[in-house]
Amino acid sequence: MKFLLIDDSEIELYVTSRLLDNAGLSTSVLTFLEAKDALSHLLTIKTEDQHLPDVILLDIHMPTMSGFDFLDSYIQSFGSVLSKPISIIILSSTADQKDFEKAAKYSIVKGVFDKPLDTGRLKTLLEEINT
Repeated sequence: MKFLLIDDSEIELYVTSRLLDNAGLSTSVLTFLEAKDALSHLLTIKTEDQHLPDVILLDIHMPTMSGFDFLDSYIQSFGSVLSKPISIIILSSTADQKDFEKAAKYSIVKGVFDKPLDTGRLKTLLEEINT
């Protein structure tokens, strides 16, 4: 499974990448420190199914472009353009329940997880999505 990770912390990107690898969930992991860079990358490869990720793990609180800004831009940029569905899962260290409720209102968000990533819970969610 191909993952795209977006988080403004290099440590979080490293830890999450290692967790995915150690759990045997990923065939590839592409990381971005800035949401706008990830969005640009997706726009570049949007017609190349073999390069599109299966899952985007997205931090909520980031400078420049927040996770919510990314979601709004993603919906506006792609809508139903992509021929391959991408599951978006929010990862956050926030303790604010309002952030989780807001994230859950996006139909493209398939789950909201606390950091660090619980790979067992992620695996269960991905199995549910793919059945």
